[in-house]
Amino acid sequence: MQKPLNATEKIVALLECVAGPGQNLKTSELAQMLGLDRATVYRLAGQLADLDMLSIDPDTRRVTIGSRAYHIGYAYIRNSDMAAKMYRCLALAAQEMPMLISLAIADRRISEGLVFDLFNITTLDRWGIRYEEGVYKPVNHDSHGRLLMAFHQPERDLEPIIRNLPLAAVSPKSITDADALLREYAAIRERGMAVSLGVSAEGINGLAIPVRGGSGRVIASVSADIPLDAWELGGQARLMDILSRCVRSIERLFPAGVEHWAWL
Repeated sequence: MQKPLNATEKIVALLECVAGPGQNLKTSELAQMLGLDRATVYRLAGQLADLDMLSIDPDTRRVTIGSRAYHIGYAYIRNSDMAAKMYRCLALAAQEMPMLISLAIADRRISEGLVFDLFNITTLDRWGIRYEEGVYKPVNHDSHGRLLMAFHQPERDLEPIIRNLPLAAVSPKSITDADALLREYAAIRERGMAVSLGVSAEGINGLAIPVRGGSGRVIASVSADIPLDAWELGGQARLMDILSRCVRSIERLFPAGVEHWAWL
């Protein structure tokens, strides 16, 4: 006979369930999946939502992982051996010219119109440009979001997702029209990269190119921003070369067939 779960084990089981097969389910469905009574799961989910460990949609009552849990998971990722190797790839690229280079990933929340900015490194200190890492960013704003959403799979789901998103303006450069954003995605797929002109800041241009997992599917992007004067003096071509070599180094780290980040 299986030993009953204690209070702490129930909390861990609930979090693991919501982070995996129970993502976006109601508490009644989670209770059935976990083999716990509904009242217990309802109470625990509410307590964890109060702590931002879970998030409960007020309309549908569906449960997802909360922002606090993501930050805890990010701390683990940030200190994992594989993450450290990817970080070193970015750091080496950043030494080749003044830039702000970053890596973002597409996880489950891509369908909510969000990508996760995992790392960023800057050698643009005198411009005072820094981005926050370990946060989610919208798919209609900078080059990371636009590129990762452009390569979303299956492609047939892309238009319904975009037309159901609020597409709020993060800055004057954000694309808030669904048709215009879909055209931008098509252009990105054709070019194989995303270009950002003054999106991050005035006088700063950038590129983002895809990182493919062991299966060939796009699961991340590497982006770099440089000053406009460097961009206009041949910096775009040089930046593309640096980013391409950085991405190839990162892709060599991926196990064959990997399409997600559970291995980190």
